[in-house]
Amino acid sequence: MAVNLGTARSRVVLALALAVAFQLLGTAQAPQTQATPLVKATPPQQAPAAGQPAARQATPPAQGQAAGAPAAPRQSPRAQVPMDPDRARQLYVSKDPAHQSLGANYQRDIEARQAIEARYAEACKGIIDFKKVSYRSSVGDMDIPAYLFQPI
Repeated sequence: MAVNLGTARSRVVLALALAVAFQLLGTAQAPQTQATPLVKATPPQQAPAAGQPAARQATPPAQGQAAGAPAAPRQSPRAQVPMDPDRARQLYVSKDPAHQSLGANYQRDIEARQAIEARYAEACKGIIDFKKVSYRSSVGDMDIPAYLFQPI
């Protein structure tokens, strides 16, 4: 069962389910959990009167900080690793479609595939039955080609 813990309702349901489970198991006391709101409620702001500049309100200090203390720079939980620019250049893939498949000749590839398919039919004649079939993809609007080889 997948539970989305992102909503307050699902957290309440999960807390109740855990409490019932601990009660059924005979555990002396279920662990106490405290629900924390996802968004802090703020009072509605009044629009400034016409002709008066809007007053900037100071943001409240973070929990555990004094009101006059400067905010410490936020530490990234992930350590920075040295980057190799040559390796990054090798792995770079552009998002621009004009940069994709440079130098590719698709018509030549299609003709080569058709020539190979014609050779299959000639090479299999009298030995095995060869047929090119296709089936509809269940995921998208696409026909998938397949080769069917059967004994005669």
